[in-house]
Amino acid sequence: MNCETLPVVAYVPIPLANVAMCPNMESIQLSTDQKYLYSICIAVAIGACSSDLALQKPGPVSNSRWLTTANRILRLYMATENPTDNLVTLATFVMSVYAPMWFHIKTKSACTEGSKHLWRMIKYSRYLEKHLRDVVEEVIQRSGYFGHAENILLAMLADERS
Repeated sequence: MNCETLPVVAYVPIPLANVAMCPNMESIQLSTDQKYLYSICIAVAIGACSSDLALQKPGPVSNSRWLTTANRILRLYMATENPTDNLVTLATFVMSVYAPMWFHIKTKSACTEGSKHLWRMIKYSRYLEKHLRDVVEEVIQRSGYFGHAENILLAMLADERS
């Protein structure tokens, strides 16, 4: 059975971490999958899912589409009465790190913002338990292009703060 065919059950809300820091996506041009991520994050954060959202498809399973994977994790979370610790960990990661980062990158995609996004990713992932944080930090270090000195300098030159 697919997650989109499971009925939504009463679930424990997971706050959208750093919600004050998440940009408003209402005025941004979004694809169907992107709109779904925005809507499902709000639903998971408030602990209530509309019947329209419950009927929407979260997108196909694809290892190359992290967006639809995040959508499916949250949809499965909303349909699971007693979620496993692993499902809670994944849903919390989507709500605390992946979705807020995705929203920021979508609204500020210039290369001058890259170092700020990298810093925000590190900051948002601090809540993780050590064994999970070690995995995330290894990936950040391996693909930390925007942590290079020239990119930090570029971000500093473009920053509005003196």
